[in-house]
Amino acid sequence: MPYLAEAAISAAQSWPAIDFMRRAYESNGEPLRLLESGQRWFARVLSHERDGTQSDTALVLGATPWLAGLIRGTAALTTVADTSTAMLNLCAESVRMSANGACRGRIDFLHRNWLALPPNVQGLDVVAGDNAFSFLQYPDEWDRLLELLADRMTAGAVLLSRLLAIPGEHRRLDAAEIIRATLARRAPVNFTALRVALLFAHWDSAEYTIRPEDALDTFQEHRAEFDPLLCDVANATENDLLSIEKYRGTGVTYFVPPLADAIAVFERHFRVSAVYFGPYEMSQYFPLIAAARR
Repeated sequence: MPYLAEAAISAAQSWPAIDFMRRAYESNGEPLRLLESGQRWFARVLSHERDGTQSDTALVLGATPWLAGLIRGTAALTTVADTSTAMLNLCAESVRMSANGACRGRIDFLHRNWLALPPNVQGLDVVAGDNAFSFLQYPDEWDRLLELLADRMTAGAVLLSRLLAIPGEHRRLDAAEIIRATLARRAPVNFTALRVALLFAHWDSAEYTIRPEDALDTFQEHRAEFDPLLCDVANATENDLLSIEKYRGTGVTYFVPPLADAIAVFERHFRVSAVYFGPYEMSQYFPLIAAARR
């Protein structure tokens, strides 16, 4: 990144980039992208789990701008790893724009598959990710990444990972039920939460997967029923519900196990200290797992 002097990007691996995530990223709200109150909550969890201590070396799984900025403020060296060039560019620019005297250390941007981190990414005191595991096949790639991280982390190091997971009370809703539930809240519509509800309505309980293109098909099939929710939106074309179109032709699959199963995989490699639920809508579907290296 020529505009960020302390950044360094390594060569990419062959893992396909997921640059579609950059499309309409700024329109994402909670629960997918944490906003100010959610970011403060995450920061409090980090401080609690680290007992307020500073870190020498940290890794951020995925080029999430707010998370990269948060971790950079607590570590001497932060590496942000992602396969998406577009998201790395966005993250680097965001860090550059928000940089101030409070930033503690250097930040490097690594264009790399998390399962193929270079040997110099080691001695990690903190690893953090926001929905990163959902892009990895469950459970095999989850196990591989957790084993790799445990090998690269220092004794007592902290892993914080917000996940897409299925709570025990989950029930599959059809489009009409999702719309009725949205209207029943009698509040400004959270279109990101509405899109998320549509995604989780397509959870495959046998394979623990969500295929967003299936949700897109449902949205288009019932578009006339969704349109009244958009009638009072000033910029409907930039609405996050409509950004579901970004999944067309991607073939993307999200891996979303029940929460208990997700915890069990983490506990094969780490000591899970807590599971947190943030101050945002549908937080039961986005737990934050805090774990420590044994």
